[in-house]
Amino acid sequence: MNHDNKNGRSLLSSVRSAAMDADLPWKMILRAMCAAVLAALISGATLFGISRPFGIALAAASEGFFMSAAAILGTVAGAAASPDFLPVAAASLLLFLARITAAVWIRGTGRDGEKTKFSRHFFSDLLHKGATESIWLRAAFGAAASMSAGAISLFLGGDFTLRPIISVFLSAIAAPLLTLAFSTLTVRSLTRTHVRDAGVCVLLYAVIRALRDATGIPFSAGVIAAFAASVLAARGLPLRRLFPQSDASRIMTGVLCGVVAGFAMDPGGPPLYAAAALAAGILFPFSAAGAVCAGWICAMGISFAGGGLVSFASVMPEMTVTAAILVPLIQFRLIPAPPKDPPVSESQGAAILEAQISTERADRGMKRMRSLSHSLRDLADGIASLSQKIARPPVSEIRRICTEAFDARCGGCENRILCRERECSSLTETIAHLSTDLHRQGRLSAARIPPSLSRRCASLDDILTEIEERWAESLRRATEQDKSDVFAEDFCSLAALLEDAARDCEEEYTEDEIATARLRREMASLDLYVGQLTVCGSRRRQILARDLDLTRVRMSSGEIRRALEKILTVPLSEPEYQIDGERVSMRLSSIPRFSLKEGSFTRAAQEGEIRSPKNGDCAESFETEDGRYYMLICDGMGTGGEAALTSRLSAAFLRQLLCAGAQMNAALTMLNSYLRHRNMECSAGIDLMEIDRYTGEAKFVKSGAAPSFVLRDGRLFRLCSKTVPIGILRALDAEMIRFELRPGDSIVMLSDGVSENFEDAAWLCDMLVSPAVMEETPEDMAERIVRAAVCGEGRRDDVTAAVVRVMGSGAA
Repeated sequence: MNHDNKNGRSLLSSVRSAAMDADLPWKMILRAMCAAVLAALISGATLFGISRPFGIALAAASEGFFMSAAAILGTVAGAAASPDFLPVAAASLLLFLARITAAVWIRGTGRDGEKTKFSRHFFSDLLHKGATESIWLRAAFGAAASMSAGAISLFLGGDFTLRPIISVFLSAIAAPLLTLAFSTLTVRSLTRTHVRDAGVCVLLYAVIRALRDATGIPFSAGVIAAFAASVLAARGLPLRRLFPQSDASRIMTGVLCGVVAGFAMDPGGPPLYAAAALAAGILFPFSAAGAVCAGWICAMGISFAGGGLVSFASVMPEMTVTAAILVPLIQFRLIPAPPKDPPVSESQGAAILEAQISTERADRGMKRMRSLSHSLRDLADGIASLSQKIARPPVSEIRRICTEAFDARCGGCENRILCRERECSSLTETIAHLSTDLHRQGRLSAARIPPSLSRRCASLDDILTEIEERWAESLRRATEQDKSDVFAEDFCSLAALLEDAARDCEEEYTEDEIATARLRREMASLDLYVGQLTVCGSRRRQILARDLDLTRVRMSSGEIRRALEKILTVPLSEPEYQIDGERVSMRLSSIPRFSLKEGSFTRAAQEGEIRSPKNGDCAESFETEDGRYYMLICDGMGTGGEAALTSRLSAAFLRQLLCAGAQMNAALTMLNSYLRHRNMECSAGIDLMEIDRYTGEAKFVKSGAAPSFVLRDGRLFRLCSKTVPIGILRALDAEMIRFELRPGDSIVMLSDGVSENFEDAAWLCDMLVSPAVMEETPEDMAERIVRAAVCGEGRRDDVTAAVVRVMGSGAA
């Protein structure tokens, strides 16, 4: 018993200490007073003339214990003079107790379900940050409180007719919707722009509706509020503008405000106030007094045209007085003007000039790289064409080849005297024609052989075949001596490297105008007003916001980052701020979506009990500065020192080029040219994988490589291609495979030593899909595959396995 009393005194002392240490700022007190006054005002507004759910909805939507209590007191005060005072007071009390109970339960329960001690800091946090974090729970509380107020009113009045019953159910339906709308104005974590604008419109409707129904004053406060709101909205106040910094959007906002105000006044009122806003919005850039007068004239004209003299007289006094008050207030700037772009200071002007110069330099650099790329391609084409002409033997050499071929076959022929003596001129002419065709066209034409020679020469086919073989051998010797074609291939590869680099630079620094415009609209709804905004790149986003107006920012850096992530649908880094006097710039950039874990294992070939000291396989992984990850398996054909040297040279060659920004095809083309022209005749199977950690795209390039496997959700997919190893053919023989990654994928890359026939490697598929293997780390998984491949008889080929596991960016 004493222990319980002690706990009770401790709880009360914690509440008392929290109240004493709250240290409420004057802004919070001012906001609470505004919330109380606003709740008292709109609590009397009717919805469809039969229910009053606005006050309770605002109290349910208020964030924080202090704001919620002020809104509830305002709602009760607003209903003090109405017959529904007791039902509203009882429902407000129930709402207050429900929110406090939910707050204590939610904030008092930790993430692991353990109860949190009720300390001074706990109640101080509850006092500041408030009742509940879920707007859906607030909507439910609002519906329950509004329905409770209607039910209590129904039982106390004893009137069970259709109209009171409909009022109860209408309040229960409207209250949660209104709570959600008001929550967009009170909850800072909500960032959707159009939902917030809807909340502003609902609040405007409730205020004007309450002023219209106000009694005890000799004039219509609703007409004054509706006309003033429409005109000021067309000027840029007080609504948040859907599309800031645009005259058309400012006029559209005023028209929208006029429509809402008109519906709040009367079903036929929207044209009157919308026309006033339209006329005022058009003339505001030229004259404030003329804009207000134009709005007044349009409103009076439509009022007279729609309802005659009676309608004209009902609104004319209030609108005239409102116009007469607004003109001097706007003229003498007692009502603040909408925000404009601030003037450019010297430091900012220098920064803008420097940015323009940097952009021009980048453009010139990209143009220079493209120009150099085109020049290299033209030079390569010229060298290749010249090389073909130089490598072609002259006509005299070809004629000698043809003459020797005929002499070799004509020695024992019985028709030799006829061909060599009687028709010598015809044979000489035939050899000349054959030599010319072979030099020009690179092939022999049967039409050049006279019919008489074709009929009597039994060895003609053998002679032509020998001429072609001798021609090919002569061409091969000339090509070996002349290396111009090698330079042409290298120049083409260099041109491709420069062109790829220019394209990447252009993509990274080109502004995305659509994303910039969308982000500007969304940021304005978050009270993030900027003078200049730029979104660059499509793969890696770069966001630069200059002249950020911090006086309107109500969000932390983390909330800003999360809001911009939702807009651009990419993960972003934390904002970086730069302060220059009164000017603030903010920069964000996208971060990789995926993280990776890797592991590899290799073992050299084995002949019986002896394992080769030199492994012809080489597995490497690396990542470039722009977020591209590579896994590479180079399999030197054969075993031993020559294969090991080839595989390591290929891996180093590709790593240097890819890290420098080369594309895979260009890098492999240069490697193919290098291996073909080495003195050592050794090719290599290349299995290269690229993973873009920003986009999640995976690319495989296979050249004489073994199949790879992708494990996804317990299923196994095989990736294979029928290509020859690199360094054999003149043209690159490689196939590219693309697919999109998902978190949880595992990629297995193998050398051809794992299995002699992948079609029959059932053991490998069974191993990869087994749950025990899938739960292992990539290193253990790769080692298990290699050990299973080399068990039993010794493998006569090197064996290598590499495993890459894909995770989300937040994964450890």
